[in-house]
Amino acid sequence: MADRETLLCPDGTPYDQAVSALIKTLRRGLELDAAYWAAQLSQRFPWKTWRLLEVFAAEDVGSANPQALPPVVAGRRARETPPRGCDRRATVHPAPRGGCVPC
Repeated sequence: MADRETLLCPDGTPYDQAVSALIKTLRRGLELDAAYWAAQLSQRFPWKTWRLLEVFAAEDVGSANPQALPPVVAGRRARETPPRGCDRRATVHPAPRGGCVPC
């Protein structure tokens, strides 16, 4: 079994509780709360967070809004492919027009 500490978000919330909170806030339409939980999860578990959002968009939103899935898939793909010239090990990549974007 994985070390319990590795399954914590930066704010100390256990991974499974943060996933549950994200899904519940998405289903209730609480955008700011959902953004908080997505940010917490994505800092330690970026790939899992994008995959979770992709499954949510496909299964929970589904045919009610067919336009929901493509932006999530595009976000996941963008996350998988760092900008040209970036070190994949970096946690922050240069963004167009200066600044940085999270890896």
